[in-house]
Formats: sequence, C-alpha cells, structure tokens
Amino acid sequence: MLASASLLSLFRDYEEVHTWEDKDAGIIAIIAIHNTNLGPALGGCRRAVYPAFRDAFVDVARLSRGMTYKAAMTDYYNGGLPLGGGKSVMIPIRQDKRLRKQQFASMGRFVETLEGRYIIAEDVGTYVSDVHEIRKFTKHACGEMVGHPYGGDPSPLTALGVLAGMKGALRATFGSNVLEGRHVYVEGIGKVGFPLMQLLHKEGALLYVSNRSVTEREVEALLRAQDEYGAKVVRLTEDGKAERFPDVEIYAPCAMGGTVGQELIAQFPPSLSIIAGSANNVLLNPTVDGASLLERRIVYAPDYVINNRGLWDVYCQRLHEQGTLPYDLKYVEGGCLQNEALIEEIIHRSESGPSRTPTNVIADRMAEAVFMKKEMITHT
Repeated sequence: MLASASLLSLFRDYEEVHTWEDKDAGIIAIIAIHNTNLGPALGGCRRAVYPAFRDAFVDVARLSRGMTYKAAMTDYYNGGLPLGGGKSVMIPIRQDKRLRKQQFASMGRFVETLEGRYIIAEDVGTYVSDVHEIRKFTKHACGEMVGHPYGGDPSPLTALGVLAGMKGALRATFGSNVLEGRHVYVEGIGKVGFPLMQLLHKEGALLYVSNRSVTEREVEALLRAQDEYGAKVVRLTEDGKAERFPDVEIYAPCAMGGTVGQELIAQFPPSLSIIAGSANNVLLNPTVDGASLLERRIVYAPDYVINNRGLWDVYCQRLHEQGTLPYDLKYVEGGCLQNEALIEEIIHRSESGPSRTPTNVIADRMAEAVFMKKEMITHT
C-alpha cells in the first residue's frame, strides 16, 4: 500500500515511515520512526481497527513521537535510555481469529526489513503470545522473556510506574502522597488499568472504573472490580463517555488517548485535582488543553512520563537477553518508583518562575534537552 503525499506530510520531521500490506494474512501495517538520536527506535505494535486509514497514520505519528520523548524521560537523570522513538500499528482487514498467528508472523517479516532500526514490542491489542510469533521472523522484538515474572508483559510494571507518578502528583499538590481515602476513577481496566486498580486498592483508594468495550474479557474485569475491589462502575454512553463524570480527586485514563479535550474539561467536577493515567496522548490538543488544565488548577502528569516504565522493563529485558545485565525484578521495580520524584519535579517546575507553565510543556522541554541535547539536565 502506498501512502499519499497528504498522509506523508504528517511525518515531515520524522526519520522514516513504512507501510506494509499482506492480503493473505489480511493486514495493513505502518511503522513510523520519529527520532534515533539516542539509539534504535523501540515501540509497541498497536492492533486496532480505525474509522479510516488516515486515523491510523495520525495515531502512529503521535505514538512514535511520544516514544522519543518517553525514552528520553525514562532514565532522565542519566541522560535517557539509549533508545529512539518508533511505533507500529496493525490494521486487521480480515477479522478471523484463525489468522492471528499468520498476521503477527507477517508483522515480524515487516520489522525484519528495517534491519534493527525499529524494535517491536506489545501495545494495545498485542500480547506476549503475539510477540512470540513475531520473534520467529525477526530478532528485533522484545517483551517475551523466559523467566520474566509476567512472561515478558511489561503492563504490571507500567502500572507500578503510574502509581508512583500519581503519588508524586499527590505530594506536589497536597503535600502528602497518601492515597488512602482518595477517590480515583480508572478509565479502562485492561492490561495496565486492572493492575493499577489492584495497586490502588492496596493503598486504600476508593475506586471508580469503566471499560469502553463490552467484550467478555472486559465485562469480566468490571465484575471482578466490583466484587473483589469494591469499585463502583461508571456508566458510559454509546460513544464511550461517562454519563456523569464521578466526583473524584484523581482521574486515571488508561484506555485509548485523546480523552481530555475542551468538552470533557468543562465536565470535570470541582473535586478533580489530578490527571494521572497510563494512556498515551491523553490531551486531544496539547497546547489548548494543557493551558486549560493549568487555568483550572488541575495537575496533569504528562502521559509519556508517567507511563514510561513499560519501556524501562522491556529495555531491561533486552539487556538480559543480550547478556549485558541479568534481569533483576527488584532493580526494575526500583526504577519504576523513580517516577514519583520525576513527576513531582515536573510539577514544581510548572509552578516556578514568573508565570506558571503547563506540565506538558515542561516535560517536552526536559525531554528535548536530552534527545536534542539543548541544555544541561539539572535538578530543581
């Protein structure tokens, strides 16, 4: 499949964009590489059906750019991870479960054509078993490590990093990182949202949850949330929006991105103080929405910072498989907990100076200082 000039214009400042069509497997796929200043691009494969092909190109463009910034912020005080930003999307044209292995085998062959410039891993709609199929056709894949506590799935470690970042936002906002008694809405209790909900329950948070889809897996998750964790289920409209946004202090978007726009911001209850979740590209229009949140004094934990520990985990898996550094869960978990201080610092930087600055702008500046080497990194 050839991309039109108008679609390619989305990638004007990107290093590479590639398309792939396999009619026998029934897929169309895109790989975008945003920036490799720090190292080869690493990013997951999102398997999804889009309303139009242009939406898939827009998604992969935003996601791959976000991975560049995420890699820079994941090990920020040590100059970022030696990884660049890339992402892939797979569009299953033929919705046949029997073709799934063939589709991911095809994806593996696609990745192999880039000769290591892009490393693939899990994302929304992609699981460890899918990476297993991919790795039969390319060595440039990670997220399926023998001996890993979750089989190579980085989602639980992503959740731990989100929890730590949420605590950093709490401390910066209220002077305490205690979650006990706080009302938290977890939107999307899937691969990351469910373990995040479990961690929040252990911390004593009062939970509200929702799932946009009504698959068997997601309905079961909602039932477990109610029965095992005492969560209240938020009713959604047909387009996946809350019928009434719950009166919570913390909103954790953990489904698809682009949920926070002007329409939703206008519906936020006065109680809402913090947005901190695992979804990518949470802000529909970062410039406008970041400024609106700042004006309403709602603290936004930038998504590619707070959700960066899945990348940290697959990076540590990759070091283990290369024989560079044995995988140590305690070491990986310790890295996840660093998100508390990093999110707190971003918020403090946002509040300092002659005028307040949106947290997403602060995070962008900090990341660019790493992968574009604009300035020295200093603690505030």
